[in-house]
Amino acid sequence: MTMLSRPLAFAACAFLIGVLPASAQRSLELDDLDALFSEEARVEVNLQGPLLRLVAEASRAEEPEFAAMVDAMRGIFVRQYALSTARSGVSTRVRDMARSLESSGWQTLVRVREDDEDIFIYLLPDGDIIDGLVVMALNSTDDEATFVTFEGRIDPEQIGRLGARFNIDALERAGG
Repeated sequence: MTMLSRPLAFAACAFLIGVLPASAQRSLELDDLDALFSEEARVEVNLQGPLLRLVAEASRAEEPEFAAMVDAMRGIFVRQYALSTARSGVSTRVRDMARSLESSGWQTLVRVREDDEDIFIYLLPDGDIIDGLVVMALNSTDDEATFVTFEGRIDPEQIGRLGARFNIDALERAGG
């Protein structure tokens, strides 16, 4: 399975990715992403508040570690676009977004630049806890542009385990 190639994988990946402190602004302005493409997102996930609590409770018996992680989150947001609908310069704009995260104190977790894909994963550290996680992936082979933001808190040790659980190679490697 290529990274984030199925809607279920998108939702799962969303649980792995962005966690921001209450006082911080969202790392990616998801509404602004629409301007980079000539069509609306083909996948859009917006999980927050009571819906996150429902997901945590539904998974608590079989996946208690996953449920505990979801309990600490305030929001999970995913956008996936057909890369073929990207406006001119989208790759440059995504790299600008990555540089903006870096200049705002975000640390690079994974950066992959290959002929057919660019993957950027950033985290916002707060001591031993991650206070934000963002994934941006452009894959021309699969015609996908995917952006994921998690708001909440996550223990760094969970990244690799969750990457393995949901078959997301980049996160599994990042977690060691």
